[in-house]
Amino acid sequence: MKIYERKMVKVSELVGNKCWWRGCDRTYVGDMPRGWRYLFTYWSRQVQPDFFKILPQDRGLDCALCPEHVHALDGQLKDSGKQLDKVEGNA
Repeated sequence: MKIYERKMVKVSELVGNKCWWRGCDRTYVGDMPRGWRYLFTYWSRQVQPDFFKILPQDRGLDCALCPEHVHALDGQLKDSGKQLDKVEGNA
């Protein structure tokens, strides 16, 4: 009789991916739903389109935000001229 099985799994498979906004408990499992956004920050003297060329010590945030907090953050930033997705009710 097998009592337990040991295997490696991603943390996101156990708890889902979460919104990193302080106080938010929204999560999703699997593919990222429409309206969520990845947020990745880094330092570089110039824009670096190749993630693998960004040194680990120069990487900042690497997280996701739910639709509500995408719009909350957008409201704090200058207008980029880009339209964001509408917030849907199933965030």
